[in-house]
Amino acid sequence: MYASKIKERLTKDLRTKDLPFTIIADECTDPHSNQEILSLCLRFVDQSTPNDPHVKECLISFMHLERTNAAMISRKILESLSDPSISLDPSNIRGQAYDGASVMSSGKEGVQAKIKETSPLALYTHCYAHCLNLSIAATCKLPEVRNLIGLINEAYLFLNNSPKRQQLFELTLREYLPENSHSKLPGLCKTRWVERHTCLDVFLEMYELLVTFLDAVISPHEYPHLKSSTGSWNWDKDTITKAQGLKASLLTFQTVVVFITTKNILDEVKALASKLQKQDQDIFEAYTMVDEVIGNIKSARKNIDVDFQVWYKEMLDLSGKLGIVEAVPRKTSIQRNRSNIPSSTPIDHYKKSVAIPLLDSLIIQMQDRFSGEDRHARHLLYLVPSIIVNNSQELSEAAKGMLFWENDLPFPKSLGNELRRWQTMWQSAEKELPNNLLLALGACDEDTFPNIHRLLLIACTLPISSAEAERSFSLMKRIKTCTRSTMSEERFSDLAVIAMHYPERFKVDEICEAFVKAHPRRLFQATLFD
Repeated sequence: MYASKIKERLTKDLRTKDLPFTIIADECTDPHSNQEILSLCLRFVDQSTPNDPHVKECLISFMHLERTNAAMISRKILESLSDPSISLDPSNIRGQAYDGASVMSSGKEGVQAKIKETSPLALYTHCYAHCLNLSIAATCKLPEVRNLIGLINEAYLFLNNSPKRQQLFELTLREYLPENSHSKLPGLCKTRWVERHTCLDVFLEMYELLVTFLDAVISPHEYPHLKSSTGSWNWDKDTITKAQGLKASLLTFQTVVVFITTKNILDEVKALASKLQKQDQDIFEAYTMVDEVIGNIKSARKNIDVDFQVWYKEMLDLSGKLGIVEAVPRKTSIQRNRSNIPSSTPIDHYKKSVAIPLLDSLIIQMQDRFSGEDRHARHLLYLVPSIIVNNSQELSEAAKGMLFWENDLPFPKSLGNELRRWQTMWQSAEKELPNNLLLALGACDEDTFPNIHRLLLIACTLPISSAEAERSFSLMKRIKTCTRSTMSEERFSDLAVIAMHYPERFKVDEICEAFVKAHPRRLFQATLFD
């Protein structure tokens, strides 16, 4: 009952004002009940304060899937929208965001195609955060980078799989690096690339310390001050052998070069990976950030001769602290498993075999996955005042593109004149121009610019990523435990909605009144005290 009241309050304006909205969905497997779970979220613009609108993304349902085909998933989504506490018209769906799995993204038989049968204007967006992850993952398949990632994972597992080794590592950390705020070596997360950036940063801080720790495992008698409370450390042969292998790999010049190069190149996308997961991100800001990052990577590729010299000094500094000698791998006439590029100096060799291929691969992957041709709503970007004031010649073409939403416009035939008035108003404006869609919507008078106001409302509603649905799975793990594995779908979904929207509060009388209406009995209609 409480969850129904929350969903009713969240979707009230969507029902009464017939506003556009977006659906965001993702699925995962519940490890306790071994069932497939679909998370459904809505994205819409909250106009409770007309001059300061803001975007909302909210969880409305968790659903069990008997099958994971497009027909079942789309049916579950539409059934959830028809729930009495939500009662939204599917024809008002203007966007849908999923991952790139074929069952979701296929334009013929996928979920997006099934939803478009009900709402033809529901544009599909392949989650931008997923696109960025896929770009980085494909780039990291280069042999040198793949070997580095394997080495970092081996070091993480070497510590994480043994409390005894972790205890020695923390003792070494307190002795040699007491000011460090991290007590553990993080692993490379398989799905969240933001965490991978953090892992690379922490790994660089602890690189020297990790070598010292491994040396203490191999030769404990050389570190008498690192004794445990029970005396000296006794390690088995397998542990010592693994420590020797890790130390030998870390103390090669090629490992240092690949690590520093990978970290510096991926630093370019670190901020983008984080910002693409924000709720209030609109398509204009996302497109702009992606284009800027691709431009920065291209600039780094163009200036690789200068930039790599700076990186190389960093590599030499770290190598000098660890006693590593500058060297290049042995060359042979026939080489299949590593680069055999002709070069005159070590810096030239590593620039050609590591830095340039890594940059080229990242540029190709990002240009392919963030192609401008896939930006179906690009014409709506001209509604941003900072853009429209400088694009008079392209205004008529943009107006034609905006007529894709002709059925949503109150006066479609006057759109061209309205755009010219919108442009003239901002060209003569003395105040600072709004630089995103949400600010433009707040500055747009609905009575003066009814068509533009509606288009801005749709543009702000269009999604960038499916991060909100993925975030809800963290909540699922807290609610669905091994002791609650047989919980019904309705109870599970309602508890999730209540937990996700805990700031929403209702008076006890409202809940009681709703309960009486849902379960009418004569006992509730009158009491002894009436």
